[in-house]
Amino acid sequence: MKKVKKGFTLVELMIVVAIIGILAAIAIPAFLRYIKNSKAAEAEQNMKKISEGAKAYFSSEQRFSQDAASGGDQPWHVGQAAAGTSQFGMPVPYAASVFPGGVSVAFCSHIIGAGACTTSNTNVPAGGGKLLPATQPVASLETAMLNKLRVTFTDPTYFSYNYATGTGTGDTATASIQALADFRPAGTEFHTATQNISVQNQDVLIAPAFITNEFE
Repeated sequence: MKKVKKGFTLVELMIVVAIIGILAAIAIPAFLRYIKNSKAAEAEQNMKKISEGAKAYFSSEQRFSQDAASGGDQPWHVGQAAAGTSQFGMPVPYAASVFPGGVSVAFCSHIIGAGACTTSNTNVPAGGGKLLPATQPVASLETAMLNKLRVTFTDPTYFSYNYATGTGTGDTATASIQALADFRPAGTEFHTATQNISVQNQDVLIAPAFITNEFE
């Protein structure tokens, strides 16, 4: 007897292709979002490290020090060095306590060195790529601030980080942390995580980070 060879019909093949296309349309965006979420987790970890460093410093006993030009350990608390009245090493009154860096200080941890980070493609990782850490600052004020925060960047990062102190002291002292990344190639709106730190009745409060311009 003659055997009849059977195969897939064109309709069956088209159905299989359609199913594969539907699955791909669902799976690929979900996979890309998973990758971006894993990158965004970096900001949460580093911002926690910075905020905990700021809290630890504020909660510790702050002391009078030399000025920035003299390389003081805490140059935002400049002590008096007059004969018989030297304040170096003496505790700072709580009403004058500040977060590391003093008041009205902004610092971009890498990419552009001293000064506030700006939202431009020159200092924000484009297209979800990584940034190589720049040379750490040499100015004594910035160096002292990073030392007190216990923050270093040695590995490439997906985000550019900015730490800034406010203008208050004591119970009005504030600080903020920002992390910026450009997950869209040559984008103009950056995925930005912001975390604010404040003080209430001598207790340091670290607010949850909030996201603006999320990558999707």
